[in-house]
Amino acid sequence: MKIIMLRHAETDINKNGKFQGCEIDPDINQTGEFQSRCTARYLKDNYEINKMYCSNMQRAKSTINIISDFINFDRNNIIYTCKLKESCKEIANKTDLDQEAKKKYKKILSERANDTLNEIIKSNNKDDNILIVSHGAIIKSLIKKIMDVDEIEKNVVTEVGNCTLTIFEVHDYKFKKIKCYDNSHLNS
Repeated sequence: MKIIMLRHAETDINKNGKFQGCEIDPDINQTGEFQSRCTARYLKDNYEINKMYCSNMQRAKSTINIISDFINFDRNNIIYTCKLKESCKEIANKTDLDQEAKKKYKKILSERANDTLNEIIKSNNKDDNILIVSHGAIIKSLIKKIMDVDEIEKNVVTEVGNCTLTIFEVHDYKFKKIKCYDNSHLNS
């Protein structure tokens, strides 16, 4: 099984370098549409996608819809879930929360992301290629868990750019990294 994690394409808020969180739900912009088409082309040329899971937020939906149309994947078979949605900006950025509260919040996000990934793995076949379109905080959390990266090792888990691909091969819940934070497909 291959798990292909993709952060949604660019929005105007991303373009301006701001974190949007789950409180606002902008659509992708023209650059985001281009990124989605480049990603779709790469996926079509390299993987036969059997299943698609997506955050229920508009920027993720628009990204996956462009990809699914390009690779002829029936949109009716995309599984949309709030379990893959972005973290809440209000909580993540609160300055008056103590370190313990922030740790608890990150732990809850991490557990939600990990539980969702485990559900996806359990409910699919060992030969499936699964596309998951989500958000930076979810993908970063999953990569930390999969790669067993300590919170201190920030240089290993960097920012997740728009439409970057992270791909793992999975056998018996053991993960082998194929690529991480890759955006080379966007140069085509």
